[in-house]
Amino acid sequence: MCAEDMNNERDDGKVTKESFKDYTYVMVSTLNQMVNYIPLKHFTFKEVVNITVEENKENKEKPKENFFNNNQWDKNLKTIYKDTIIIDMGIEKNNFFDLTLVKNKLIQEIDTGKLQFQKIFWNITGGQRHILMAINQVVKDGDKICYLEGNNNQMMIYDVATQKTECIEYSLNLEKDLTIETALKLMGFDLRSIEKKEGKDTERQFYLDFYDKYTDEKNVSLRKALINLNKTKNPNCSSITDTILTTMKLCEHTTEDFTKQYPFGYILEKLAFYQFEKIVSTNKALVVHSLKIIFDDEDVQKEINHKTIDEFDIALLTKNGKFMIFECKSGGMSGDVAK
Repeated sequence: MCAEDMNNERDDGKVTKESFKDYTYVMVSTLNQMVNYIPLKHFTFKEVVNITVEENKENKEKPKENFFNNNQWDKNLKTIYKDTIIIDMGIEKNNFFDLTLVKNKLIQEIDTGKLQFQKIFWNITGGQRHILMAINQVVKDGDKICYLEGNNNQMMIYDVATQKTECIEYSLNLEKDLTIETALKLMGFDLRSIEKKEGKDTERQFYLDFYDKYTDEKNVSLRKALINLNKTKNPNCSSITDTILTTMKLCEHTTEDFTKQYPFGYILEKLAFYQFEKIVSTNKALVVHSLKIIFDDEDVQKEINHKTIDEFDIALLTKNGKFMIFECKSGGMSGDVAK
C-alpha cells in the first residue's frame, strides 16, 4: 500500500513511460545518485536538470570538512547520463543553509532562467532538506513532486494542481537499465574494468550439499578441518590428508581456491554465494562473487602488481537500485579491513 504522508488523497491512475514527456525533470545533487537515476529510466522527459551548489572557492579539489562535494556527485551522474543540464545555484558555504536565499535562487531560475515556462517534475528524494523545503515553496500548478520510498520500493508522484498522489512500484531491467558497472559509477567508482564471477553448473550442487554438511550441528570436526586449511603455509589441495575432507571429494571442486593463502576463505565465499543465488531469484536481483575492480587512477589508488584493484567477496544488485556488499571472513578481521 502506498504511503500517504504527502497528502490525504490517492490517485491510482495508470502512469506510463510517456506520462511526463512534456516535463523538465529536476533533481537535486546528492551523494546517493541512484535515487536520481531511477526516474530517468522509468520515464521520458523533455530535458533533465540537476540543481547543485558552488563548491568552497578556497579549495575546490578538497572541500573543507562538513561541506558537500557536489562537484564529485554531479560528475558521478554525468558519467552515466551525459545530457544533464547543471544549474549551479551560486551559493557559497556561508549562505548554504539560508532558506530564503535558496528559495529566491529557484524563483529566479523559474522566472528568467533555465526553468522558465517549463512544467517541472521535481524529484525531492535526494539533496539537502533546506533545498527541498525551498522547492516546496516554489512549485506551481502543473508541476509534479516525486519521492522514492526505499523501504517499500514505491514511487509517489504528487500532482500540485489536483493535490493527489499516484503510487507506482519501481524496478529496473538489470541487463538494459542497470548493471553492476552502472551502479558502481553512480557511486563514484572511476573504473577501467571489472571482473565478476557468476555461478557454475559444475560446482553449484556440490556447494549446496556442502552447505548442508557445514551447518549441521554435529559436524564440528568438519568445521575444524576447514579452519585448519588456513594454517598451511603452502596450501595444496592434493596434499590434504584429513579423511573428512577427502571423503567429500573437496579437491574436485576447490582446486583453484588452493592457489592462494587461506583457502578456506575462498571456499566460505562460495558457500555463501550459492546460498544467496538460491534465495535471490534472478528476476529480482543480480548476485556475483569475487568482484574485482581496476581503477583508472592507478597512481592515486593502492597498487597490487602495478594494477589498482578493489575486490568484493559478494555483490548483490537489486532491481530497485540497492547495491549491497558482503564480506566473508574465515578467521580474524582487523579494524582496517572492516572499514
